[in-house]
Amino acid sequence: MVACSLLALCGLKMPPANSQELNRRTTSQSAPEVNLDQVGNISLTLIHQADRLLADQQWDEAIEVVRGVVRTDGKRLIAVNAGKAKTEGPYYLTVQQYAQGWFASLGQRAPEALVRYRRQVDPLARRWFIEARKTGDRTLLQRIVDELFASSYGDDALLLLGEYGLEEGDYTAARFCWEQIFSQPRGGLAPDHQHAVHGRPFWMQLRLLNSNEAWAAVMPALQAAPAGRPWLTCPNSDLERAAIFARLVLVSVMERHEQRARRELEYLGRLYPGEQGRLAGRTGSYVKILEDLLARSANWKQVAASTDWSTFAGTVSRSATPARSIDIRHVPVWFQSLQHWTAEQELMSLVRPRIAEDMQGLLSCFPVIHRQVVYVNEQTRIRAFQLQDGSPAWNPADATGTIFDSGIARDQLLLEGKHFGVVRGTLTVHRNRLFAKVGSPVSVLSQRADPLVHPTGYLVGLDLDAEGKLLPGFPLRPDGPDWAFEGAPVIDGNQLYVGMRRRDQVRSHAYLACFELDSGKLRWRVLICSAETPGQGQWPEITHHLLTLDHGMLYYNTNAGAIAAVRAADGDIRWLTTYPRRTFRAGAAEGAGRHFFRDLNPCLIHRGILVVAPSDSQQVFALEAATGALLWQEQSGKTDDIVHLLGVVGDDLVASGDYLYWLDLYKGHLRRQFPDAVDNDLAAARPDPRGLGRGLIAGGEVYWPTRETIYVFRREVARDAAAWQLHRQIDLLPRGVSGGHLLICNDRLLLVTANRLFAFRND
Repeated sequence: MVACSLLALCGLKMPPANSQELNRRTTSQSAPEVNLDQVGNISLTLIHQADRLLADQQWDEAIEVVRGVVRTDGKRLIAVNAGKAKTEGPYYLTVQQYAQGWFASLGQRAPEALVRYRRQVDPLARRWFIEARKTGDRTLLQRIVDELFASSYGDDALLLLGEYGLEEGDYTAARFCWEQIFSQPRGGLAPDHQHAVHGRPFWMQLRLLNSNEAWAAVMPALQAAPAGRPWLTCPNSDLERAAIFARLVLVSVMERHEQRARRELEYLGRLYPGEQGRLAGRTGSYVKILEDLLARSANWKQVAASTDWSTFAGTVSRSATPARSIDIRHVPVWFQSLQHWTAEQELMSLVRPRIAEDMQGLLSCFPVIHRQVVYVNEQTRIRAFQLQDGSPAWNPADATGTIFDSGIARDQLLLEGKHFGVVRGTLTVHRNRLFAKVGSPVSVLSQRADPLVHPTGYLVGLDLDAEGKLLPGFPLRPDGPDWAFEGAPVIDGNQLYVGMRRRDQVRSHAYLACFELDSGKLRWRVLICSAETPGQGQWPEITHHLLTLDHGMLYYNTNAGAIAAVRAADGDIRWLTTYPRRTFRAGAAEGAGRHFFRDLNPCLIHRGILVVAPSDSQQVFALEAATGALLWQEQSGKTDDIVHLLGVVGDDLVASGDYLYWLDLYKGHLRRQFPDAVDNDLAAARPDPRGLGRGLIAGGEVYWPTRETIYVFRREVARDAAAWQLHRQIDLLPRGVSGGHLLICNDRLLLVTANRLFAFRND
């Protein structure tokens, strides 16, 4: 998909206005530099030259200059708000995407130039489109969108791609394709956009219209093309507007997003009340078809979700919310001992108390559950137990349940002296195959370390149908001592995706890589960003940055000043958003904010909204997943202890650390905090109760573990208002356990402490 903004050359549009606030609040400390693979000065000069040629009506010459820049630098990045203050947080697209915006803008800037451009590219676009429609080749359709967006066939390709996305249940992709056909679905509520919230989805702006008078005031703006066209849309599309917007409403209905569907349906009824056509297998009034479909959707059965817990946070979208609630009344039905890890030499832990865990007992293990078997990665080995009784999964003679042994003793992995980061053990199961990073947890060696004697970390892939036999091509090892895998990969089809780090003498480089599962062969590897990290080459670093996968798009929180969306099929960066970083200062509490304890913090995605809590920023913020545009940031200043993004219930984002928080998913407002806040000063008392471990959302309830109790919150509705109330408490001490990570599968609740794995019967 082509990413967001229409980019008029060099007079590049500002990113969403609220991104200025995001950066203003985070510039009180020095901001370490983030380096990207940006386009060079020669290409930037050529882009300026193309604009001047266009102004002089030298159409063909201007077009050829831009096409030439794409040929030489199409994969490199360009800031869409070039020339603005650095504190405003640049937003980046590839040069190829930028060029599509330039060509699309010709429809308004120089219509004759658009005619000439289409004479050049339409024959190829037509050939690709006819072949794609005949064979169902979506790759060709995507090439039209990527490379020939402003051709006469760009809108037709988007229409068909959206249909394919709808068929597959990829509602985010379908919506974004159709929104690019016309500008109105991305417009604002005023002709000049001054009163619109740039980047915020249109339906969220429609929520402001609560009366006929309010609608009447904005109807002229809604009926006209938005001034300035802040979003990339097809120039001069001849497709029927009502039909396209009816499809957008259909997506909301199919997604069961009732609030958005009702707002968009009202918009459709007011702007196109009498339009008719074929939709959802019926012919007639678009409005009547959708009204009937929306009414019937209330009785649709929910799709049964998998009961497995296949990776960190349950799913690769990092937002699992099991349907079954929890009620344990007994002592554990079984337990197993776990490898014990501490943070006694971890530099951040020496400055300030850890968040939601203890220095002497790290909650390092994050098990997965697959086909009634529990798998645990202890870094030196992987173990498997039967969910029902805790017995070894395959070899009864081995009471430890070990299914893979790295051959590296725990003592060999212990770091001598101080270091950054702590050990985390994650796994991913996909189609009865298990993947994990084992061996050394260190991702960046100190400059003093001897790489020839230090053990390395590597990826294993185990065939669970063959009792843990290594898959062909595994283990996967990094290219050398300067390279490291970040953590457990995510899997899609025959492709394995994983974050990688490379260290030189100056900075650390964050990459995304794709390997073929059947051979272990590297398919592609793309540089995301380069930046200084806390160790600065003086201390070893342990990092564990996980990817988020949603319908063919990878989202990567680098914790190094950049968030990126990368297309899984080919490794193309679709957008990259930066934010000002904070510098960790060892030995100084004021330079060691609680947010630095965020380590297992992948992006959480829910219905097209990407929530991010980077470790090098005190902010929690949300981006639109399709475009990277900033939707909101949490501004209370109270949430820098958030280390776990637990999921979404209704329109509430639930997150936790030492406290438990509820935030408005669409605005970022802090709705509730439990318990009440205490002074955040280092010398102040910690909250009571205090979070201990990662909770979960199940059956619409929030389960928050503390040392002695699991607190259960339920959303109570009264007088058209909803509020989260403490519903009950599950006492842990009488059961002989303390708090820790929670996960659930069928009739078992697992609780993971620093040194034991407990299983309870979920009654």
